[in-house]
Amino acid sequence: MACALTTGFQIGCNDSSGGVVEFLIGDFGTLGAITQNASGMVTAIGGSAFMYTYEAEKATSTVNEGIMVNRENGTVYYEQTAAYILNKASQDKRNEIKILAQALLTLIVKDKNGKYWLVGQAAGVRLDASTAAWGTALADRNGYTLNFKAEEVEPMPEVDSSIIAALIV
Repeated sequence: MACALTTGFQIGCNDSSGGVVEFLIGDFGTLGAITQNASGMVTAIGGSAFMYTYEAEKATSTVNEGIMVNRENGTVYYEQTAAYILNKASQDKRNEIKILAQALLTLIVKDKNGKYWLVGQAAGVRLDASTAAWGTALADRNGYTLNFKAEEVEPMPEVDSSIIAALIV
């Protein structure tokens, strides 16, 4: 079976910015039905507000997606990872991170271009690893690095920005 290509790409304008502005994180178990349009953009997420906003300090946090191909087995999946940097260690942050580590999560990331991306749409996201560090020098980070990971059969879809406000607690 041949895989029919549908389009090409042009270089376009240099009007994109790298970086992450915020993470929206919620319990995957409270995620409602997801509606997508013909291009795959998420246009609705059912249920009531269930996500919390985790602001990202400028030039610290990331989101990545790798296409994982196994030719021998004829399989493709998408490994979605996100790193959230949180400065200033505290008991409250420690307690919240402990809950994040135990939960199956839903994660929406807002990038510097104002676009939202749904990580772990079908199978959810797990806090894969975390470190707490107090640094050595006065200018070193005192805080946390949270690494999230999802493995999906589809790439991350964009989420229509008009539905975000209704998702946030």
